Amino acid sequence: MRRFHIVLLIAFQVCVGLSTINGERYAKNYQGVVHRLLRAYESKKESREERGITDKILLQWNKMKLEDDIAVALKNPRVGAMWKQVEKINNDKPPGEKISLVGKFMKKYGDDDVMTAIKNANELGGTNAIATKLGSDLVVNYRTIFKGAAYQGKDLDDVLTKGLGENNVLPFIAKALAKGPSKKKTEELKNLESKILMEKLQDQMKILKMDDEMKAIFSNPNLGKLTKYMKELEGRFPANQASFLRILTLKYGDDEVAKGLALATAGVENPIAKALQRQQFARWWNDEKTVDDVFKQMKIKENDLNFVDSRGLGVFEDYTLYLHQETFIGALSRLYGGESKLAWWVEKARQRGDNIGRHTRENAEALQKKLFQQWQEDGVNMINIYEKKFKVTNEAAASMGQKEVASAFKTFLSNPPVVNPTRSGRLIDSISSGKLKLNKFLVGSALKNTKKMEKLWTHVDDFNKGRIATEKITVTGSLMEKYGDDAVMAAIVKAKRAESTKEVATKLETDLVLNYATIFKGVKYQGKDIDDVLMKGFGGEKSILAIIGAAKKKPLTMTKITELNKLETKMFVKYVERQMNTNLDLPLDGGLTTILSSNYLGKLDRAITRMSSKFPDNDLSFIRVLRAKYDDQAVAKAIVDGKAAEGSTDIVKKLQRQYLKALGKEGKPTDDFVKLLNNFA
Repeated sequence: MRRFHIVLLIAFQVCVGLSTINGERYAKNYQGVVHRLLRAYESKKESREERGITDKILLQWNKMKLEDDIAVALKNPRVGAMWKQVEKINNDKPPGEKISLVGKFMKKYGDDDVMTAIKNANELGGTNAIATKLGSDLVVNYRTIFKGAAYQGKDLDDVLTKGLGENNVLPFIAKALAKGPSKKKTEELKNLESKILMEKLQDQMKILKMDDEMKAIFSNPNLGKLTKYMKELEGRFPANQASFLRILTLKYGDDEVAKGLALATAGVENPIAKALQRQQFARWWNDEKTVDDVFKQMKIKENDLNFVDSRGLGVFEDYTLYLHQETFIGALSRLYGGESKLAWWVEKARQRGDNIGRHTRENAEALQKKLFQQWQEDGVNMINIYEKKFKVTNEAAASMGQKEVASAFKTFLSNPPVVNPTRSGRLIDSISSGKLKLNKFLVGSALKNTKKMEKLWTHVDDFNKGRIATEKITVTGSLMEKYGDDAVMAAIVKAKRAESTKEVATKLETDLVLNYATIFKGVKYQGKDIDDVLMKGFGGEKSILAIIGAAKKKPLTMTKITELNKLETKMFVKYVERQMNTNLDLPLDGGLTTILSSNYLGKLDRAITRMSSKFPDNDLSFIRVLRAKYDDQAVAKAIVDGKAAEGSTDIVKKLQRQYLKALGKEGKPTDDFVKLLNNFA
């Protein structure tokens, strides 16, 4: 009788099918069982051969007599053999047609028991390979597997994460994504991953009693604790890209995170926010996002006159500074159709600010100050403003808007900003107080301490953010205030020779060359040639030329470019003069005709050509030296005389071509010079 009952029970299970979940059983049609439990995604156009493979796997499963304890059953060698067969079959199938076995285990042991077994095995370090594979199978196919009546109205994501534990689900997701599932399945898994990661962030913020609003996160005193937790989370789930920045972006969106970080780093020292902002900008740069793209992304122009209030404007400014391809004002002017148009928008926002927003007038004045500061550096004044910026001959020809901008510029010029010297007392106080902890080191040691130097640069960047040129400070000037000019330059030269400190030395020497005219303004340098001070400090003209070449790659104002070109020409002329005096006994001041008619002209030309090839970023040429020392008339006469000299004709003709090319490059007419040549011929 007992055997008869067992036979009846087996027959009943085959014909009707029972699914055990949470202690409850419910009947299902046999074909539904096969669809749910054997194939998670069954092709609608399955071939007879594929159907045969599926039936074969089903038959093998039905013949297996598995133990009642799932933990024991998972160690059964026949299960392992069957799983290998399934994996072999799945290798040749597209993602949507792969065979799934996890449902068969759930039919026999119940959903909860299977998930518990998977969870336990995974928490023991994945000791059971079959359990681990079952977990991956379930995570990939859970939405199809959990389609029964017991799950109607339930959140299937919650069923899965509670059953397996979210800490177990994340590694399974990473493994599944690594196998390259279908586009639909990838999106499904990514959404689940995002949901789990965001919940972890949300739970931790609740524990730390942090406001859920994006802009409040970075001003919260518990930000450090949250950051520490997020770093630990990323370390636990490296394959899930569980970085703080990514999870913030998932929760709040890329735009809101960018605006929140710009606000958090505006005029204050916030190293955590600064680091996150740099990570975000690095990702944008890797995605080939330009400043124009960010301008559109932040919808700055769509804000009409109150664009000056836009938090996106801060993001745009920070990203422009990060890329170092053009200045903030230069980029903004270009995107507004030119400097004069931007100036008009800013002036209108300033005039109407009180009627637009609480801080509109204040923000417009701050932006206008930056714009006018750049104009001033570019040599704009009340005499040439109409011609230079508005492209009209005089005030009478200007529009009303242009006159209003000119009037505002006049007010700016009559009230110059208070100039902070490049060597900042506040920065020095920070160093001396131990805040930056450089005071215990000699300058050479300070340059070797990468972390402390990075902190110093960050401190200066934060201080300079949003300030006009005359209010900015420099790292080099600050170090010189503490250690002395000669000591700092000597340390930079020495640091440049070592691979470990070469990068920081290069950064410092560029900083100094860009700002030396301000840094060397003390009483100590009165009556001295500061160009020579710089040259001797760095060991000669060649060093300065290399530094200038690197500096010119940065976004610079026209005034700064002119300043660098002047220094560059001076250094090059000094080099050529030394070559002539030392090697050729040809003084550059000895007369141009003498030089171009000399038997040593070819040797001098080759020396200059070699020099030019060594410094491709400096645009060095023989003709540049001549133009620095002589006027057009003197050069024209010497060229004509040189053509007649024996052995000089080819070189002199080359110089003539270079001279005409240089004039054309500067936008100057070449006809006058040609006339001079004809006059002397």
